[in-house]
Amino acid sequence: MMNKINIEQDKIFLNNGLYFLEVNDDLELDIETKENTKSKLVIVGNSSYKINYILKNNSELTIHSINKDNSVNISITLFEKSKLTYHHSVINNLTSDNTFKIIHQENDSSSIIYNNGINQSKDKLFFQIDGIIPKGLTNIICSQSSKIINYNNGNSKIIPNLIIDSNDIMASHASYIGNIDNDTMFYLESRGIKEENIKRLIYQSIMLGKMELDEEKDLFDKLINEWW
Repeated sequence: MMNKINIEQDKIFLNNGLYFLEVNDDLELDIETKENTKSKLVIVGNSSYKINYILKNNSELTIHSINKDNSVNISITLFEKSKLTYHHSVINNLTSDNTFKIIHQENDSSSIIYNNGINQSKDKLFFQIDGIIPKGLTNIICSQSSKIINYNNGNSKIIPNLIIDSNDIMASHASYIGNIDNDTMFYLESRGIKEENIKRLIYQSIMLGKMELDEEKDLFDKLINEWW
């Protein structure tokens, strides 16, 4: 069962379990995991939000977040033996500015960030991801992967930054901006699939990406169809 987060609180503590956050108005929030816990957070965002995450020692947090026409400002601090997997997806018809700052504060921490976007407007869809690893840390994983499907030649941009002052780490970033290639469209249309349905399938594959969905699957499928 998903535990719904009360957004009237200034700071949220996550224990073991599955949590749900719905953002319908602009929001600023602190979220902290307790030590030695494993939690999952599902976010649906229709308005802009700013969240500061703190992952305490030996905690693991998975975030599945889908958004529409909003901007997000995310800060994440990881302590010893903490692990973050963050899937962030957005459908943009207006303008969307998404910034992520990931700070590895102590040893043996891991952050894996996936950003996926569909830009249907001619305005901005923007991802900036800063992975920061200070001097002297060891056994760090810092990975970024970002993709934008740019339907109307909008002002889409990805800025991946790795700011590293340590040696014993694994860091990587990958970025892609483009449209659906003509060969894919031709092949699927030749199999009798209409253009609108092709785009819908691609929407779902991009938005859901590498998420391992459980209780949120039906909700996410429903929202993607509505937002289309």
